[in-house]
Amino acid sequence: MSSSVDVLLPIRSPAPFLEFTLKSMLEQSILDFQLIAILDGPSAEIEAIVAKFFPQARIIHIAVASGIAVALNTGLELSTADYIARIDADDMMEPTRLELQRDFLDANRDCLMVSSAVTIIDKLGFRIRGRVTPIRSNNLNGRLKWRNPIAHPSQYFAEKQLRSWVVIPPLPTSWKTIACGLH
Repeated sequence: MSSSVDVLLPIRSPAPFLEFTLKSMLEQSILDFQLIAILDGPSAEIEAIVAKFFPQARIIHIAVASGIAVALNTGLELSTADYIARIDADDMMEPTRLELQRDFLDANRDCLMVSSAVTIIDKLGFRIRGRVTPIRSNNLNGRLKWRNPIAHPSQYFAEKQLRSWVVIPPLPTSWKTIACGLH
């Protein structure tokens, strides 16, 4: 049996690409995930858009816009699934993203998270450039000295490990990432 997945989607109005994000989620090869949409500030319009695409979504309201960190932490507190995936309201998922990442973590129980390469597109959907996640821990450790090399909206975490793990550089050698889905 496959593990359960919660997808955290922080949203602040205006969100001009939200419908593209939600459509890409409906095109996933697996649809047995729970969408947790965290509305960072009031917006009946945004809530209606989410409900139109995902009537079963769990919609969380933060009354006063407090930023993405507060929104994501709120979503994490409410997540009950084995795994937590992340996406932003201006991103799109490749159709097999959730399945590939879930299956990898199911097969590699010692792994905390996976991420993927991403394609940066313009407002019209044309490719601008690609961004690849480091695959080896030594590459990841080296890049973390300067910035976070992991594309946030491609993160996928094992919930139990996430809640018990604190990042203290350098990362342990058991840290693993895999670039999947966007080749």
